[in-house]
Amino acid sequence: MEYVRRYWNELVRLKVYSLYLAYYLRHDEKTNFHIKVFLAITSNSSIAAWVIWKDGIMPYVWSSIIAASQTISVIKDLLPLQSRLKSLASLSVGMQELCRKAEDQWFFIENGEWPINKIHSATIALMKSREDLVNQGFGNTSLPVKKKLLTLAEADAAIYLKARYNVEAQR
Repeated sequence: MEYVRRYWNELVRLKVYSLYLAYYLRHDEKTNFHIKVFLAITSNSSIAAWVIWKDGIMPYVWSSIIAASQTISVIKDLLPLQSRLKSLASLSVGMQELCRKAEDQWFFIENGEWPINKIHSATIALMKSREDLVNQGFGNTSLPVKKKLLTLAEADAAIYLKARYNVEAQR
């Protein structure tokens, strides 16, 4: 039963990480969208606003906004957000596929159809596949942890696994 528990724990880990990557991707896409909207609005409205509010403190406010938008426009491609979006998109899809494979194998393990050595090999193969996917996606860099997204992924994974297998995420 120890090997079954190990496999289950790896399946849970994969599900949590898969959801975490999906949530992270969605979060970074929203951030990227907001940056693009800010840049579009400031670049298209800055001249008009400058003409309208040329007296008082408003020129200083708008010049600050314009300066900020120009700075963001220049450095946005240097920020890790752009490259991380590509990595996250690819890694998220790969992790979802690995989760489906793990769940397919779980059927045979749960029903006692696989011997211990096959369960052990499948567990190690899942761990290696997960590590390979992460290395392909991020190489030597790491993904900064966003605790809020991780907590959400853990909660949603627990709900999913409970609904699908009637088993608590922690076994």
